[in-house]
Amino acid sequence: MIIPLTQAFKCGDSLEFMKSLEGPTFDHIVTDPDYGISVERLEAGVLGAGDGVSHVDIDHSLESVFDLISHAFRIIKDQGFLVMFYDLDHHEKLHQYADQT
Repeated sequence: MIIPLTQAFKCGDSLEFMKSLEGPTFDHIVTDPDYGISVERLEAGVLGAGDGVSHVDIDHSLESVFDLISHAFRIIKDQGFLVMFYDLDHHEKLHQYADQT
């Protein structure tokens, strides 16, 4: 089987792409967004780790995570799942939001 990688990946703002989709599209989403973590914490672990992180502050960042969750629920097919990495400091908030979505 040949999988054309040019059709398997999208380059761009994932939230804008997700908003453009009309309904269940994906079986699963696995992602490591740069949302929900302090740039200072990233930089404390690895110099330069915060390069490319686009959020202004943690609250702005969490709003993006909530958007990601709500759009993922809308575009993942039945029996599909979302796997994402996030800062454990926000686990309760994200878990509660996902349960309410």
